[in-house]
Amino acid sequence: MFEKFLTHLFVAAFCSAIATSWAHAEGSAKVGCEADENGGRAAASFRVLREGTQIASGICGKYVDVPPGPVTLLVTLDGVLSASVRQFEVEAREGTPARVQAHFETGELLVEVTRDGRRGSALVHLSSGNTEVARTSAGVASRISVGTYAVELESRGERRRIDGVTIARGARQVLKVDFTGTPK
Repeated sequence: MFEKFLTHLFVAAFCSAIATSWAHAEGSAKVGCEADENGGRAAASFRVLREGTQIASGICGKYVDVPPGPVTLLVTLDGVLSASVRQFEVEAREGTPARVQAHFETGELLVEVTRDGRRGSALVHLSSGNTEVARTSAGVASRISVGTYAVELESRGERRRIDGVTIARGARQVLKVDFTGTPK
């Protein structure tokens, strides 16, 4: 068993050495990103694609090595319920790190549900157009990308829909929904 482990370890190290030598043989470039949310620094991650295939990933603030040439960076803001993705086309060049700046605007949504005067629970569906963009629970404050949404709530088999809920930059939107007296 130990010999098998050592064999796998050797093969992995050999493959890594070959990949590293290929990267150095064809050159290496660096790409990265910075992100801000409502004008302040923000935590975000990114994926690097070449011709639709992911070739690297990382976190904003740090560079990753990629082969030189055109790449697409997809930057996603961390911790946002309806995370918007910013897309950038970049030319990765040897010796000149390429960095993009992604700007995000968010607000906060809190849905409070009551039933017969008591705090209730509900599943919250957030939609933009005809597309569901996120799900959360009532009573949970969530960061949301700025925009106008439809909010649908499910509680004990009952549904409520609220259209035209606007999330503004840096603002907190509180929806209070009472399920008392609704048909079962």
